[in-house]
Amino acid sequence: MKKLFIAFLMLFVISAFSFPFFAGLEAINVPPKTLTATPSLLTVNARLDLGMFYFSLPLAEVYEDGSSYFNNDFGTDFILSHLNVGISLKPKIPMIPLYARLGADLPLFDLLTNQTFSTVDLKVGVGFKFLFLALEGGLVARFEKLNDGTMSMDFGNLFYFAAGAAF
Repeated sequence: MKKLFIAFLMLFVISAFSFPFFAGLEAINVPPKTLTATPSLLTVNARLDLGMFYFSLPLAEVYEDGSSYFNNDFGTDFILSHLNVGISLKPKIPMIPLYARLGADLPLFDLLTNQTFSTVDLKVGVGFKFLFLALEGGLVARFEKLNDGTMSMDFGNLFYFAAGAAF
């Protein structure tokens, strides 16, 4: 685990000085994996973009009755089971501070340990960057592997938005 942490730290340092960088919060109306047994209305993730790669980890859930749950346990087991790793493309629109975003993420450690995964999220959105602040929003297409081996897709009623610092 220590070697993995050092590798992530090296990737972070190299990427921060070489590629576009984003650190912020992302809210999505479908949880990657619920933190509690109660279905949530909105999941809040910490997101870190390092060039084309990004990492997201669920921090909190908001429920329909207005209550919320904040995760206090960020142990190794939690990170290994909930960390999503993705690849995104962010073409910039010339002469204006807008950009498009196309990203796909999956639970990487789940894929490495179990050799399979159950969901893949494809995110399509637009963003606005002003100085060091970036705001972003878009739609999510969720591809889910069912128990019988078939895939289902949910698109159109899932969305995300993010805000954070961008360099």
